[in-house]
Amino acid sequence: MSRMSDEKKKEQKKNNIKGCIVLLGAAVIWGFAFAAQRDGMDHMGPFFFGAIRMYMGAAVLLPFIIIRRMSGKVKTSGSAKDQKHSLLFGGIVAGTALCVATNLQQVALITEEAGKAGFITAMYIVLVPVVRAFVFHKKIKPGSWIAVATGAVALYLISGMYRTGFSMSTGTLLLIGCAFMFTVQILVLDKTAKQCDPLEITCIEFLVTATLTLVPAFMTEQLTVNAFSGALVPLLYTGLLSSGVAYTLQTIGERLAEPEPAAIAMSMESVFSLIGGFIILHETISGPELAGCALMFAAMLLAG
Repeated sequence: MSRMSDEKKKEQKKNNIKGCIVLLGAAVIWGFAFAAQRDGMDHMGPFFFGAIRMYMGAAVLLPFIIIRRMSGKVKTSGSAKDQKHSLLFGGIVAGTALCVATNLQQVALITEEAGKAGFITAMYIVLVPVVRAFVFHKKIKPGSWIAVATGAVALYLISGMYRTGFSMSTGTLLLIGCAFMFTVQILVLDKTAKQCDPLEITCIEFLVTATLTLVPAFMTEQLTVNAFSGALVPLLYTGLLSSGVAYTLQTIGERLAEPEPAAIAMSMESVFSLIGGFIILHETISGPELAGCALMFAAMLLAG
């Protein structure tokens, strides 16, 4: 019994390493996407931008889904009924959470710098183990509570509250809400992705997100040919890579790695958002804000 337990631990450790490598690839793509998203909104509104990029992500996946279905390479676990339930439930609920998260983030990027936005968004790394403890009654490690306290101090510095007192900009509040919704999305996928084909559940997730995003887009924005052509390069990056490739990598990675190490790997997104903002958008960051970013990164590591 003990030997079997040891073998399972070794297998899970290997899967954690594989999953984290996959998720690190997603984090690199997502990190640089912050700069692309901000650049794209120089040409079109945040909701049309978000809807188009998600439809593009779904379009990228569809041919591969069809090919895999035809070749019989789709590998899932559980009964057909459980697979269908997980696919629909996971895709719809995760897609709804992703819709709220990405749109809050997109609107926040109108005023917030890409680097800072990346670190505030990455608060989901700190939130995942805490929410798991309260919702799913999982044991929470002492390091997670230290991570929450460290993250709070980090947010105080990154948000500029050291200058303004205990008041936050609208953009900062939107990004905190975004972090909470990404927490929901991660936990939903953790519960459902292992029983589904990762491409199929990701595709449904994108279609749900894109379709829901079209509602505020048509109500509040106008889309012109010039706007679309001007935002084409950011759309291609965020649609094909950030959506189509990176979110698929997230689903695959979460099938392999446990939530805590998975969250640590994805936390590298914040580091690359800072690098992307500096290189592409020539953003600068103050000393206290940079210290806040360092503390937030420490909190992410502690949370794992």
